[in-house]
Amino acid sequence: IYSLINCEQAFSNACRFGLERYLIPLKFRSDLVTPRQHEVLFNNLDQLMDLSETLVDRLMGNDDDNIGDQVGRAYYMLIDELADHYSNYLRGLPEADKVLVNKLHDLSFKDFLQVPQVPRKKPDITTFIHKP
Repeated sequence: IYSLINCEQAFSNACRFGLERYLIPLKFRSDLVTPRQHEVLFNNLDQLMDLSETLVDRLMGNDDDNIGDQVGRAYYMLIDELADHYSNYLRGLPEADKVLVNKLHDLSFKDFLQVPQVPRKKPDITTFIHKP
């Protein structure tokens, strides 16, 4: 159970990094991506991150005595919302891949991705987009 909690927390942290490093800055860089390309690239990743953070908060607040029941309850309460958001995200992933492949040929876009350098153990944009 603790491994599950750690995994969910690591996913949440990776999403937070990707949001701050790619999603938010690129939203304001219309010289690098159009609003439509941004929407396709990142789809509802911000909503997935919010759900993940909510889940982590619920998992971390559990009493060790009943942790198995409480973990199950935390997932059960969010299962429909998680399924809807992940289904929506996965439907858009093939188009996001096409946009990303195209943008990776753009030198200005590549410069944006490389400066500042992504810290070790943090996701590059491709990993971030495929993380969910």
